[in-house]
Amino acid sequence: MRAASRSGMNHTRAVLMDIDGTLLASADAQAASWLRVLQDFGYPVKHGQVRARVGMGQDRLLRELCGIEEDSPRARRMIAVREMLLRSHYLPKLELLPSVREFLHRLSQEQREVTIATSAPRSEAMALLGHAQLLTDFDHVVCKEDAEQSKPAADVVRAALDRSGIRPDNAIFIASSPYDLAAAHAAHVPSVALRTGGWPDSALLDASDVYDDLAQLLVQFDSSPLAADASAPEVPRPFLWREPALWPTAVRAKKSHAA
Repeated sequence: MRAASRSGMNHTRAVLMDIDGTLLASADAQAASWLRVLQDFGYPVKHGQVRARVGMGQDRLLRELCGIEEDSPRARRMIAVREMLLRSHYLPKLELLPSVREFLHRLSQEQREVTIATSAPRSEAMALLGHAQLLTDFDHVVCKEDAEQSKPAADVVRAALDRSGIRPDNAIFIASSPYDLAAAHAAHVPSVALRTGGWPDSALLDASDVYDDLAQLLVQFDSSPLAADASAPEVPRPFLWREPALWPTAVRAKKSHAA
């Protein structure tokens, strides 16, 4: 194990995690369910456009791909249909990613507080965790309803810190999308990234380290930023997220579809 000075010891107490692409192999199912509903409601979007937005809040996805606000009557109908489709068609097929239970057990042994920090609605988050039989494995579950703005804004991460009573430099975010990383960065929380979200390494540059999955992170735990004797991860510089431009080919549905 690596030697470290007392002043440089890792004082990480809280581990924050998302669900899709981190715990469950569900990122593609999220994209497929959104794609089907958006197309059924008349928005001519393509798979790549939707897949590239898995991990951001649904309010941002709807605004960027459809040009509508989440609280509009049309958006509310789409959201309800999409969650019903996810639960009925995709959820029963979802599998836990490798070594998730073993990794959570290791965190428990290390006496780390573990919090879900997701921009998914609470009903969806609890359905995913329930399917994975992980409902009792987390100290807190912080969802869309607990934050004013969704990822990539920092609000969900800050709400998770507040719930735990932990300072940003005493936490670390295990991320699987650039939206997770941006949210952690904006909240000044160090992060590590997993490739299980399907993103290339070029999209995960804000992370201090990148691992294939939780299985690899578990094997390398004692040399990772989570190790008890690791140097404290560097706290990110202040970060201001700028809303990306609309995808060039994204168009609004015809006026006949307006709410």
